[in-house]
Amino acid sequence: MKKRWKWIFFGGFFAVFIIAAVCLIIFLSKTISPGNEAEEYCIKNTAINATSFDVVGYMEHDEGNWTRYIYWIAEDGLSDRQELFIFQQVQFGPMGSSMKWNRFRFPYHVSSGEDEIVGSVTFTPHDMRNRDLSVDWMIFYSSNEHHISRYTFTVEEDGKTYTTKDGMVSTDQAFAVTLPDLGVKDGVSRKFVKAEFFDAQGNLVETIEGNE
Repeated sequence: MKKRWKWIFFGGFFAVFIIAAVCLIIFLSKTISPGNEAEEYCIKNTAINATSFDVVGYMEHDEGNWTRYIYWIAEDGLSDRQELFIFQQVQFGPMGSSMKWNRFRFPYHVSSGEDEIVGSVTFTPHDMRNRDLSVDWMIFYSSNEHHISRYTFTVEEDGKTYTTKDGMVSTDQAFAVTLPDLGVKDGVSRKFVKAEFFDAQGNLVETIEGNE
């Protein structure tokens, strides 16, 4: 009898191990590392024939969960269009320590129209367990050939409009900046009104306005 239970125990342990190994293999096959693998993906799937991409990251602790994204922005292309690839960090398994796995999935790709200096996209982010957050993010991205150095956002909160302090970017690099928490959060309604981008001399380079 003891021998039988011993085989049942080891058989169950082996089955759990096999299931975990299969799940891990599937996880690794459907995600990528944030470095060379992500850049190679962008170059392979570019819509504007870009051959070079720059990367920035964005992380937020929201609604009790970590949310981490990386943005790959085209540095060049055969047209004046802007291009952005978004990758989301994901967990393997339910434990919080699994966030240490530096693996990402590809959720979004967008490119601008012709001659747009700064492109923009609004989307609903997910936490690391791939659950929708209750608010939207708006991302502004550019190869920055016009040497933008700072920007401001104008937003409306419960009918009151205000402009944020200047945000700064490098004049010599592509950039992507995030305006988070659009929608209703903690009972406050937040709406995008306008984004303005300036060069180092203070000249207005681009204005993006929200829809009424």
